[in-house]
Amino acid sequence: MPDSNKIPLFPLGIVLFPDIPLPLHIFEERYKLMINECLSNDSVFGITLHADDKLYNIGCTAKIVSVLKKYEDGRMDILAQGVERFAIENISEEKPYLEADVEYLSDSLKGPINPDLKEDAVEFLKKIIESTGHETNLFDFEEMDSRQLSYIIAAYGGFTTSEKQELLEFEETENRLRKELELSDAVMRRLEFSKRLSDIGKSNGRLLN
Repeated sequence: MPDSNKIPLFPLGIVLFPDIPLPLHIFEERYKLMINECLSNDSVFGITLHADDKLYNIGCTAKIVSVLKKYEDGRMDILAQGVERFAIENISEEKPYLEADVEYLSDSLKGPINPDLKEDAVEFLKKIIESTGHETNLFDFEEMDSRQLSYIIAAYGGFTTSEKQELLEFEETENRLRKELELSDAVMRRLEFSKRLSDIGKSNGRLLN
């Protein structure tokens, strides 16, 4: 892949990470056009966080895995997947949707990840999975490399949008993992609170002891 390229941009209020699936409902005319062009050219588009009237500079490309449903008016449901981090260099407004010249960013690994750090990260991910009611034995943690592990934790760990953006912007996998573990106590409290709210909802609003 070249060092820079022009890609269409899809600003959203979310942060996408490499390898992470993302279902999208496409309904605006400009994005119908964009997605159809990506389908025709088998090309990627860029997801960038747009929040508080700010378009963030670091985003993640997405490839379209499948079109789940097409509607008569041209709307569609698609499943995309994160591919690669990028930094915006220049933005073009020549088309109905934004395009940008981007530089692709690779995660930096100065050496093997500290085994204790990876073990702590795996244990954190197990707690995240357990908090959702899923069984950890359904996942092969040994097959996850450190980069993939850091992105899965970032995507599903209950981080705020601003925290996710910060994690996406880390250049080194090890630093991303360390930041995730630094926030792990706060994350687990959030996940526990969400679970309690869900339990209250299931009990018709009665508070649980």
